[in-house]
Amino acid sequence: MTEIARFWNGRLDDAARAEVFIRRHPNGTFEVQATVAGKNRLVEHLTRQRAEALAAALTAGSGWRRVAPARLSR
Repeated sequence: MTEIARFWNGRLDDAARAEVFIRRHPNGTFEVQATVAGKNRLVEHLTRQRAEALAAALTAGSGWRRVAPARLSR
């Protein structure tokens, strides 16, 4: 699995920290993982466009920033 994009809301405390990841599976599908206060939600998509649209909706508020994806594939 390869991380395509990663977003962070800029908060450091565990209760308010949120991250959104877009990953590509080896079979060509994509997933969006949203982590808020340590709780995860995972949604799989068939296209990168749908995954990016969901990530954009999840990160629409203020304070979100795109951070460099991890360099290693899982």
